[in-house]
This record gives sequence, structure tokens and C-alpha cells, in this order.
Amino acid sequence: MSILLGLIPFHRVSTADTNLTVVKSTGGQLGNSIVISNSNASSFRYLKLFNKGTNPTLGTDVPVWTVAVPPNAAGPVPLPHGLGFNAGIAFAITANPADNDNTAIGANEVIVDLAYQ
Repeated sequence: MSILLGLIPFHRVSTADTNLTVVKSTGGQLGNSIVISNSNASSFRYLKLFNKGTNPTLGTDVPVWTVAVPPNAAGPVPLPHGLGFNAGIAFAITANPADNDNTAIGANEVIVDLAYQ
């Protein structure tokens, strides 16, 4: 079991786009959970994590981990041993599950909280 000390908190409220975000531009590790919520009443939203130190290029870059967030749902997504990234930690939030999806979501629909080092 890995123990991560000195984690840095990260918080994002979605904007009306695909929310391309670089959490860390060099290799790192996520803590043991991601807390995420989706206030859209009728549609899933998809948090896509990329092993990349720059913004992902949706439609070209392939996510290493995708989290499906049900409508009107909130809670932790456990990562019991964290999740390592050797190039950087980046993400996008899209409306559809396909790896190449680039469909924008609405502002204030998704909130992502995570910790990394």
C-alpha cells in the first residue's frame, strides 16, 4: 500500500466546454480518491484522465482512465493505491463516453475535487 504525504488539493467547477485542464505538468500521482458531482438531471458526464503535461487533444489523445458520473450524483471515486502518471496529470470532462468524444458540457454541471503530488 502506498502512503501519499503532502498532497496538494485541486478543485474545478465546470465551464461550458470540455474543461481541458492540466493539474500537474510533470509526472505525479493522484491520491486515493476523486470526489466528483454531476448536477445534470438527465445525462451522465465523463471525467477523462490523461497521462500528459499539457492540455489533452480530444479526438487524438486517449484517456488512461475514464470516470462515468451518473445524473444528479455525487461522491468519491476510490483509487485505493492512488493513480500514477509519468508525463503529467491532465483531464477533460465530456458529455459522451467514447475516447474520442469532444462534446462540451454545461457550466456548473460537474465539480471535481482531487489531491495529487
